[in-house]
Amino acid sequence: MSEFKYPEGFFSSYHSQKPICGVLAVALAAGVTYDVAHEHCKQAMKDLYPTRQRFGGRTYTNQRELAMKRLGVKFERTDIVAKAPRLIDAIKEFEPDTLYQVVYAKHIATIRNGFIIDQHKLIKVELALSCAKSRIREITKIIGRGW
Repeated sequence: MSEFKYPEGFFSSYHSQKPICGVLAVALAAGVTYDVAHEHCKQAMKDLYPTRQRFGGRTYTNQRELAMKRLGVKFERTDIVAKAPRLIDAIKEFEPDTLYQVVYAKHIATIRNGFIIDQHKLIKVELALSCAKSRIREITKIIGRGW
């Protein structure tokens, strides 16, 4: 995983304004195409919320975790958030070459080596001013893949 880039099937011009940050995070963690991650998140939604009719791309933590488990991703939640740090401060604790999923303000982004990626951008965290100062609600460390 030497390169940090968008997964196959993700089109920034089409996906940039859609609520699919969780689907993108699952695709990056699992190393699969965007469409595969979308189907797994959709199936997880159906299994967890049987009365919900339509999947528009919005995900919740338990839904993302179920999709990642089914895709063979090994992960753990960190305890960094106990202090409710700002994103710019929390990344100082991150290990190099490790993926982290960071939840803040009804949004999830994936971070690796100081770069943040979501449906809007792929840039250094310091340059993403709108999210760099956000308080973190949850951090998931991607340990590896089971295949």
